[in-house]
Amino acid sequence: LDGKGVYGVQLFDFSRKINVDDGNSVLGGGHWVPVSDAMIDPDVIDGASTNNTIVNYSTTHSVAVFALDVRSNKTPWPKGKQHGHSSSALDFLGAEQWKWFRSALANSRARVNIIVSGTQVHTDRFPNDGNVVEEWSKFPESRDMLYDVILNSGVRSPLLISGDVHMSQFLRKDCVRSTDVQKWNDDKRANADPPKRSLIEVTTSGMTHSWGTSFSSQPKHHTWPLWPYSYLVSRTFMTICHYVCPWNEIIIRKMGQEEAMVGRGDGLTGKQYYLGLNFAELEFDFNQEEDSTSDSGAMTVRVFGRKENEPPKLEARWTFDELSGATSLPGMTAKVEEFVSLGQGSSDWICLPYRGLPSAFHYYAAIAIQFVVFCSLFFLPYIVAMGAFVMGRRIWRSVSD
Repeated sequence: LDGKGVYGVQLFDFSRKINVDDGNSVLGGGHWVPVSDAMIDPDVIDGASTNNTIVNYSTTHSVAVFALDVRSNKTPWPKGKQHGHSSSALDFLGAEQWKWFRSALANSRARVNIIVSGTQVHTDRFPNDGNVVEEWSKFPESRDMLYDVILNSGVRSPLLISGDVHMSQFLRKDCVRSTDVQKWNDDKRANADPPKRSLIEVTTSGMTHSWGTSFSSQPKHHTWPLWPYSYLVSRTFMTICHYVCPWNEIIIRKMGQEEAMVGRGDGLTGKQYYLGLNFAELEFDFNQEEDSTSDSGAMTVRVFGRKENEPPKLEARWTFDELSGATSLPGMTAKVEEFVSLGQGSSDWICLPYRGLPSAFHYYAAIAIQFVVFCSLFFLPYIVAMGAFVMGRRIWRSVSD
């Protein structure tokens, strides 16, 4: 508002009994805490006359949801490809929102802290032009600042929620402090690896159209005669991209011993993505007494398709300790040397895909395959039409003879 954008924080307390008469009860249980009682929003605290150090909600059964505005104050996308250009002038949130976000996180005593971004955070997709593919990686210094703000805040159980891309994905990056990486490197690469913590992102997007139907929002691509071709091109192209592109931040879930790489739960195995119309559900298991000092409990994320009563397409469960960094998530294959290679900046944390950085060959080979697949699918109707014409001509000639 007032030119600063539309962002804010809401708090939900699940320790309170439901009272349908107060208007603050949440469907399924819990209680919406007014901002004047939560005292997390810095703008509310600045104008309050009460003591904001008093916590008026449960610190063991509460969820804070921070909604960021990545549009109002975003630097316009530079024209053409950026080629990895990094500049502090390229920003998503603006100075006022950054200040607000730091203070709001510092004020939160919630058990779980959800950070909502309209665009994806962990991803790094081709092409590098933000006018074509929007994501935080197009402004790398701004994304590094986001990682620093979240991880330095000390908030418990942070989780990123994003959308925009018309599909669902479970993403993971592992982060190490820059000072720990430097110390490890200076100590002649000591036997003990520096401590790391994971940051999970859940992308859920596409309740009207998706890559599993058609990436286009135009009605003509969802009606006859274009919809069969549009649906085929959309799903085929993005499915191939998930198999050939070096998107090492996408979580791979394997049954059995390695299932802990993503967490416990049902849903599809393999790469955790779903191209159909979808929405996500978050379930919180507050397995902790109010006077307990342990941080037990867990969060389950489920992604559902459009059909009613179907099992979830994706499902994962992480403990609060894993999300908070108190317990390491297994499955990281990234090497410490890769953190060292990225440790020349000014960021406090270095975050990279938990399956490691892709090789240059893989990156450029994937671009070439994407180009070939796109051209093949684009010219498919013409190829089919030409083939039908040639076959018809041969049949007509054989009948005439």
